[in-house]
Amino acid sequence: MTFSTSRRVFPSAVAVEDTRFYFSEGKTGTVSSSNDGFLRPLRPEHKDAADVYTVDYSATSGKYSRWYAVNWPRDYPNMQANDQKALTYTTPPLDSDIVVTGHPIVHLWFAAGVADI
Repeated sequence: MTFSTSRRVFPSAVAVEDTRFYFSEGKTGTVSSSNDGFLRPLRPEHKDAADVYTVDYSATSGKYSRWYAVNWPRDYPNMQANDQKALTYTTPPLDSDIVVTGHPIVHLWFAAGVADI
């Protein structure tokens, strides 16, 4: 993922720095999840590094997802139980404040061990 960060007044036309973050090995100790992985600005040492995950369809926001909430009040329950069933990636503590603007660009590759439905 790439984030642009700036230390100037928002919105900034200058002093924009792109930072790439990579899924990395190790445990952050910040969340209980299937992997509790790191998100770091360093490329992984192993070119073919991967996480293996079996989808848990019980990890859901239920009938009333964010798409349903467009015209209705949002009422999200605590989703911590879903975190325990999913993959998570967390950065180490930041050294300074940053501003994240725009949207992240994610390059993500998947492989499945089952036939397409």
